[in-house]
Amino acid sequence: MKEELQKTFDDYLDRFESDESVCEGFKKLLLEQIGLGPVLEPVMQRYIEIAERKAYAYALPLGYAMMFYIYYGRNLDLAIHYNELAREMFMRQPDYKEHDGILTVANNALLGHIFKGNYGAAYQEILAAMPIAEKGGQITYYSAFLNNGAIILREFGLYKKAIQQVEETLEKRDFIGDSNFYTTVFLLCGLYLAVKDTAKVKKLLDTYVPELQKTGYFDVNIFNLGYLDAAILEDDRKLADELYQKFITSYDFTKGDDMDNGEVYFTLGRYHMYRKEYEQALKYYKLLLDYKGGFFGHKRQLLEEAAKLYDCLGDQDKAYCYLQSAHELTKTFISFIDDIYHKEIEDVWEQNRRLSYEVMYDRLLVMTEFGKVVTSCLTWQQLLEVITLHAGRIFSFDEWHLLFYDEPLQRFGSLDHESYDLADHPLLALCVSKNSAYKLGNWNAETDLAKRLGKLYDEHSRSMLIQPVSYQGELLALFCMKSNQIENYSRTDQGLLQIFADYIAIAIHNVKQYSAALEKSSYDYLSGIYNRSALMKYGEGMLQRADQEKHSIGALMIDIDDFKKINDSYGHMQGDRVICAVTDILKQHQQQGIIARFGGEEFILLIDSLSEQALYELAERIRYACETNRVSMGETAIHYTISIGCCYRECAPKSLHELFDEADQRMYIAKRNGKNCVQM
Repeated sequence: MKEELQKTFDDYLDRFESDESVCEGFKKLLLEQIGLGPVLEPVMQRYIEIAERKAYAYALPLGYAMMFYIYYGRNLDLAIHYNELAREMFMRQPDYKEHDGILTVANNALLGHIFKGNYGAAYQEILAAMPIAEKGGQITYYSAFLNNGAIILREFGLYKKAIQQVEETLEKRDFIGDSNFYTTVFLLCGLYLAVKDTAKVKKLLDTYVPELQKTGYFDVNIFNLGYLDAAILEDDRKLADELYQKFITSYDFTKGDDMDNGEVYFTLGRYHMYRKEYEQALKYYKLLLDYKGGFFGHKRQLLEEAAKLYDCLGDQDKAYCYLQSAHELTKTFISFIDDIYHKEIEDVWEQNRRLSYEVMYDRLLVMTEFGKVVTSCLTWQQLLEVITLHAGRIFSFDEWHLLFYDEPLQRFGSLDHESYDLADHPLLALCVSKNSAYKLGNWNAETDLAKRLGKLYDEHSRSMLIQPVSYQGELLALFCMKSNQIENYSRTDQGLLQIFADYIAIAIHNVKQYSAALEKSSYDYLSGIYNRSALMKYGEGMLQRADQEKHSIGALMIDIDDFKKINDSYGHMQGDRVICAVTDILKQHQQQGIIARFGGEEFILLIDSLSEQALYELAERIRYACETNRVSMGETAIHYTISIGCCYRECAPKSLHELFDEADQRMYIAKRNGKNCVQM
């Protein structure tokens, strides 16, 4: 083990002496380095000794569960023993389902069953563990169970179903972690090879191998085997030979674990079969046949290929023997499909098809995606767009409403400005008083329920789900879904809608806060008019409209003359009063457009749809109003003037900066011409 890696493990273990909370970090590091195999055994032994000595309730079973990964390649029975010991210890804890340690145990157990060929038991582990992973939001484990289920399906030869399952997992990269993701890439590559889809194999590898080379998760040579297999399938002998030579000189069998080496032996055996180098191929197939108890998802394929090899070698007895073994496995698979796979379809997918694991998995992922997006800083319009985008991917409905609550007026308002007074809508009034959800299964026009719905009733809908949207106890809105099908909504739909509504509540709160902050940030604190950033933001919209509608646009750059002298002579407080006086005059003469404090004693008036003469006359009126204005100060008064630079464009310029720069230059010409004047 590298010195720095040993130091990292030692650091974890030193901290672990007094703090069990480092368990998850230790576990993550261990899994990232699991390829070290037996080298990790002393590390794990020390971990377990500390856990036993300190009587850590969670760490001890977790340690035994992790021992599975160290021993499974050398002593599978011992690995399974450690794992079952861990399961027993976890299940003594009343809250064991709330810790992902029990999912580690379940995943280990199903791997052990697959290694031993107990596919029915492996699939039962998956069916038992997935609801726990689902409820706890453990998407990494959920995807691992899906992938291992796909390995079982591959043993059946059910490649299409397996590929569909793994492709769905591949789409969830953000949720499953890099290590699990690259394992998924490798699994999918093998499935594409199984169906001889070499185009997809190469596209998958071209996409991810360059990225994989930058990580330390796997030996990238293992992935490059896919290119060699593809070349063999395409009968490209020259490329196959090149890839073989490149691989055989770069792969280190001493560093690869048993599972990785097994995959290598399988491809190299096929390569020598392809080259008709049967004796060389036999060396690799013998290694695999001796280790077939732990060879993932290829057992029947291995037996069939071994039979073909012995047939090529002229040993018909062994060829027949291996074909018989493959046939026995086939019968086992058929029995499994009858007893488990069809039973699952009947018991889970048929009876509760809307809640099949895959559908539920997708809904949870969309919900997670929705939560990430909707709780960021959004505008009202963006919030509604996000709800519209995600609601239909999570729920089944024919229409939905988000009704905002107006407590002072005792009513709800819809997005299309429809009003729902509580006095006329008893069911909404009940939602307000109890702040609880309601599921309505079936109604028609004659029922009392229809009357209680008021304007929410329509003749097509037959079922409805209403969920309050509350933030810190304050009712903000109601989310309402309606369906034309009776009893369209299940208890699970209610649970998901509660989560959905909680996210919306946070989003509404954020939008209000964001809108208020945005509003405040748009105004100059002294003058009360737009500041420079708001001018640029809203000015861009005016510029675009001027460009689209082909009308003129103009800008007045206004500067208070000798403003420093005013501050020096009368003080900054009086200088502020002069700024406010100029602001008031600009507001009086604004007519249209945008006024803003550009900085210090400078102002901008941005205005469109005026003639050049009208713009000049407006500037003169503003200049004259300032010249004749007085800012009173006790018995005296402050007299001030302004200089104005005008920029007029018949057609909109490319940018506001271009417009403002020209106005600014002309304002300085006005200054040089003696101030208190307008330069057009």
